[in-house]
Amino acid sequence: MLGKLVRLVLLLSLMLTSCIHTKPKPRSSIVQKQKAFLFIEATHMGVVCQDNVCLPQTAMANGSGFLIRKLPHEGMLGITAAHLCDSPFQNPFFTELRVNTHDGKKYKAEIVKSLTNIDICVLFIPKMKDVIALKVSPTPPQVGDPTHTVSAPLSIFRPGAILLFHGHYSGLISLHSDGHTIPTAPGSSGSPILNARGEIVGMTSAVMIGFNHFCISPRYKYLKEVIDLAFKVDLTKPEKDFGL
Repeated sequence: MLGKLVRLVLLLSLMLTSCIHTKPKPRSSIVQKQKAFLFIEATHMGVVCQDNVCLPQTAMANGSGFLIRKLPHEGMLGITAAHLCDSPFQNPFFTELRVNTHDGKKYKAEIVKSLTNIDICVLFIPKMKDVIALKVSPTPPQVGDPTHTVSAPLSIFRPGAILLFHGHYSGLISLHSDGHTIPTAPGSSGSPILNARGEIVGMTSAVMIGFNHFCISPRYKYLKEVIDLAFKVDLTKPEKDFGL
């Protein structure tokens, strides 16, 4: 009886020592990437005319985005969907974009270039600093690869919280678009699609209404080209020519 008791005490001692000295598992690299996420608030104003009467109107939209480049002195570049940057009015006179970081800080953003044909918009956030930026994958995704996104579907955003979704790369679904089996909803537009290493392989552009477990992204090669060019653009010039 005494021998069993001694063995039990030794076993409990070993278990306690193991618990004390066990290092906590590192956080997922994908979870760490939430710090590069942006919640986008867009306000557009324009003139709408009907029956010879023209009146100003306002349209507001929310979406997602992500950071891609730290600038040498101050400020950062980000990416979102062009349909958030583009005014829905034929006669626009005002557009304002505000971005919210994962920790609740708010900044005004300027549109560097909106590429409507591929639904990619590059943003300049002048006063932002000391925030991580995502890297684009040097290689395209392969069919079946696991992919992940951090987004704000239905404008669900709260500082410190994270909405992380998983899926797989489905392949090229049109000449200009990739497909991913990732849950999406309005508000997901502009969110980064990442591979298992936390590198950019896509961006949520469109949602399949009625089947929200599939999203459309601009083709990987177009997104990579825009991001690569964003590292070369001269922000001091009034016209930022991306060559696209």
